Amino acid sequence: MDLFQAWIVKHDGEYNYNKELSKQEGKFPKVPMFHDEICWCDIMTYYLLHVAGFSFHSVIEPYKGEVYLKDAVAKAKDEVVSEDNDYAGNPS
Repeated sequence: MDLFQAWIVKHDGEYNYNKELSKQEGKFPKVPMFHDEICWCDIMTYYLLHVAGFSFHSVIEPYKGEVYLKDAVAKAKDEVVSEDNDYAGNPS
């Protein structure tokens, strides 16, 4: 979630999860493909597929969410980036 939240901020947005109300709040990031109606599930899916390197695997039935997987190459790249972020004092 830290990387997702940092990506949101980088694109002029803010993500907050209101635990008391079990609700996602904040300001949607500026993502070119989303112009009109948008929801946090769209933003998270976009991030997973187009930014974080995951691929769609399956739906949990009866519909309770989706499963996304990351291949070994993408995981190795993230580990290097994460190490760099830790070294620079950034959250990973």
